[in-house]
Amino acid sequence: VVDALGNSMKLALVAFVLVVPIGILGGVIAALNFNRPLDRIISLGGLSVTVLPEFVTGIILILIFGVWLRWLPIAAAWPKGAGFFTQLYYLILPSLPLFL
Repeated sequence: VVDALGNSMKLALVAFVLVVPIGILGGVIAALNFNRPLDRIISLGGLSVTVLPEFVTGIILILIFGVWLRWLPIAAAWPKGAGFFTQLYYLILPSLPLFL
């Protein structure tokens, strides 16, 4: 249970590190371009991704980045004794649906 909790905390941390700066940046850009096309694109894009359930975006992202492009590993379990960057590499794909 402790190992699973640690892995979940790592996944949540990666998603948090992604979502906070990009969310703030998107909000600032949208605010600076109030009622312009860029504001509407950012707002519409954010709302469009938000309404999709995470399991749907997860499957779509696995198909695109894991199966078709083979850029990211499909499994979230990294090898035993893996270093920080290897763990981070294995956590990118599972954290993307949480980020979106």
